Amino acid sequence: MQHWNEGYFSDFSYTKGYYRVINPLLMNFHLALAGVKSNTINDEGEDISPPPEFNYLELGFGMGISVNIHAATTRGNYTAIDFNPQHMAYANTYAKSDNITLYNDSFKEFLARLEQEKITFDYICFHGIFSWISKENRDILLEIVYKFLKVGGVVYNSYNCYPQQIFALPIKEILFLHHQLNHSTNINANDQVLKSMDFIAEFTKTNPLFMKNSDVASFITRIQNMKDSGISYLAHEYLNADWKCFYFYEIAKMMENIKCSFAVNTEPLDHLDSCNLNEDARNFLSNIADPIFKEQLKDYYVSRNFRGDIFVKGIQRFAHNASMQRILNTEFVLISPITAFKYQMEVVLGTLTLDKDLYKKALEYLQSQSYRPKSGSEIMSECKIDFSSLATLIIVLIKQEMLFPTQKIDKTIKDRAKTYNEILFNQQLEDETNVYVAAPLIGSCIAVSSIEQLVMKTYLDSVKDKENLALKTFELFKKYGKKVVEEGVVVQEDSENIKRIEVIVKGFMEKLPLYKVLGILD
Repeated sequence: MQHWNEGYFSDFSYTKGYYRVINPLLMNFHLALAGVKSNTINDEGEDISPPPEFNYLELGFGMGISVNIHAATTRGNYTAIDFNPQHMAYANTYAKSDNITLYNDSFKEFLARLEQEKITFDYICFHGIFSWISKENRDILLEIVYKFLKVGGVVYNSYNCYPQQIFALPIKEILFLHHQLNHSTNINANDQVLKSMDFIAEFTKTNPLFMKNSDVASFITRIQNMKDSGISYLAHEYLNADWKCFYFYEIAKMMENIKCSFAVNTEPLDHLDSCNLNEDARNFLSNIADPIFKEQLKDYYVSRNFRGDIFVKGIQRFAHNASMQRILNTEFVLISPITAFKYQMEVVLGTLTLDKDLYKKALEYLQSQSYRPKSGSEIMSECKIDFSSLATLIIVLIKQEMLFPTQKIDKTIKDRAKTYNEILFNQQLEDETNVYVAAPLIGSCIAVSSIEQLVMKTYLDSVKDKENLALKTFELFKKYGKKVVEEGVVVQEDSENIKRIEVIVKGFMEKLPLYKVLGILD
């Protein structure tokens, strides 16, 4: 009998991350900005909101954080699968919404289930799956999309891609072979991965000619720098039996074979050619008629190593004015204090210096009126800019994780999010591993420290003033044997723990209006 993991690394669990790229509202934003119509953008509305009801499928949910947050903060009906029982056990802790169903199925088992139940979906997402599974399983994924995606529905597929990954492939093979040849049940799984990492370091010291390539050397440095904090990611990325890279056009062809057309890449700055392509490149590409070939050539210009693409079954286009109006009618909300904004940001072409006057004015306006959400039209009017400049501003703020599109929320959504966060805050008393708090206004979440989550819990327990909030949070710490950790050092003295908590409470009180607008707190 074949082992249940089918060659996928399962010695320990995947990372506990939230992936906003598969957020329904954010996917709709990318589609609208690209002028693409789909079932997922409400035809009866005037903005980018999803329809009142939709069916969403996530294939390979990992620890389930993304799908649980999306179910807790939107009107959709969510189905998700993962074949790893450890992942299923963790995800089930949070899967208490009435609109989510999780299965501990393989892709083959789930296909058989769908053949019986005949459910169809508006969204089908597989993030970080396609490059790391066998061809047989890739074919099953494509069959699921072909048979069970609605006409007008969207598919999100992310994968390792060429040309840049060509330098990673040989190093991945060394890591994989060393791990396979030295695998032992007598050695801790984490230590085995570290041994393979150490082997790469020792091998590199002997100066193989191949390692002198600057791209290879850069890749080795990057994975070595992740040795302390990213072991789980590295193991799940590089120690699978299957690790396949693709050219974009290959994926586009596979998707066309199942009636799905390329719509848009989900990297925000890909909407802005001026960040990725110099004038010569833009002029050269303007003469390329085939859109798939043109998109493929862009990967060479930016030396792409990973793509996250949206495809649509039965693609249609908005008229330009209709697409623009959707963005203008959508309300956006600031999700970080304006002090977090960077007026210089790294892009493919180098360092981009942003217009300080424009962005300062926009950020202050977005923060005004206690963070009240502002429509694209309002922002454009306040900043006295045209639509092209507005789109650029929004894209930059989304890229810097400062801004997010919003949705209309009702009591059902608020109650689901509240239930999720109550579970989260209680879990933080035990494991302190999930930093993502459900935020219903954006159908998503924000990341806060485990201590701030306990401050939120204390606040929700009707402790509203700053002094008592710090004291009661500290009492929670004492009760559960917790201490503040700074830069890996445990703060021992009670008085010092209280001082650190007081600083966090001060920051929390400053962000309280934002948390209320986002629907996290009342």
